[in-house]
Amino acid sequence: MDLDPGTYIIQNVMHQSIATQLREKRVVADADTTSDQTYGLRLEMLWRISHLNNGKFTIKNFLTNDYAASTTFPLKSDAIVAKQSRQQWVIKETGFKGRYVIYTTATLTRIDLFWGLANDELLTPITLRDIPNNPSNQWVLTKVVSRKQLEEETLQLRATLAELREENVKFRDSVDLWKNAQQETFQLRATVSELREENKKLRDSVGLWKNAQQETSQLHTTLSELQEENTKLRDSVDHRKTAQQETFQLHAALTELREENKKILDSVDRWKDTSAGAAIGAQKARKRHEAADLQLRVKLSELQEENADLRGRAHLSNAGRSVEFYSEWDRRPQSLVLAGRRESWLNPWH
Repeated sequence: MDLDPGTYIIQNVMHQSIATQLREKRVVADADTTSDQTYGLRLEMLWRISHLNNGKFTIKNFLTNDYAASTTFPLKSDAIVAKQSRQQWVIKETGFKGRYVIYTTATLTRIDLFWGLANDELLTPITLRDIPNNPSNQWVLTKVVSRKQLEEETLQLRATLAELREENVKFRDSVDLWKNAQQETFQLRATVSELREENKKLRDSVGLWKNAQQETSQLHTTLSELQEENTKLRDSVDHRKTAQQETFQLHAALTELREENKKILDSVDRWKDTSAGAAIGAQKARKRHEAADLQLRVKLSELQEENADLRGRAHLSNAGRSVEFYSEWDRRPQSLVLAGRRESWLNPWH
């Protein structure tokens, strides 16, 4: 992985000591015992690593502005020193992520020589070694953020925090709106359920109303038929009453005729001994009375037939009820009536 330019702490992987520049221009491995209030480390332990356009790097001390360097054609075990002039170094990551080797290729023997430590003692010089895969010759580069970068990052974080707070407020408003919408949705669902139930009841009521209306229409039709039938029955009853009254009148006339016939018979009985002329007159009177009686019998027969027809129609119209108007004369057997008539009319001289 390419190393980004910046300020770093260079710490040995095996011994955990940190590359430090001493005042006598030596670069050694030391441990942090005091701290600077600004960076949290001693400034001589900080190194600015810059990237060159040839793919290599320069390593410059943060406190002294001296560059980490070696002799012009270094040999194995040469110490790293601090100079005002630049020197390029190759910095590569090992097979272990976060572990780097720092080495130079400017050797007479054309052998790469790597930064390394011989032991873990304080102020041990950093020397050039030829074994890159030894942890004592590998380094962890920890980037240190400068005050300006910290301020810029703080401003960015504050701006991000303000944006997040504003977004949080919007989210809260959205959540409140969502809750209100959800509550309104629940209320609308309850209202819809109530309306559906009410509509169902109304449909049932409309069905009952239609049935009641149909039944009422049928009742009106039945009522009209009954009223019409009642009118016919009333007319029949009135007609029957008229016929009955006429029958009573005929019975009264018949009774009068019988009384008159009786008187005539009595007169005939008185007259039959007096003269033949009286007998002839009585015979004529008898013929007149027989003719009158025959007319009365024909009229009575017609009235009886009409009464029988009226009784039949009244019986059918009243569904089982029968209105009978019988006089005492109607209930007598016709054979007895006719026999009495024959006895009194056909033999006046007996």
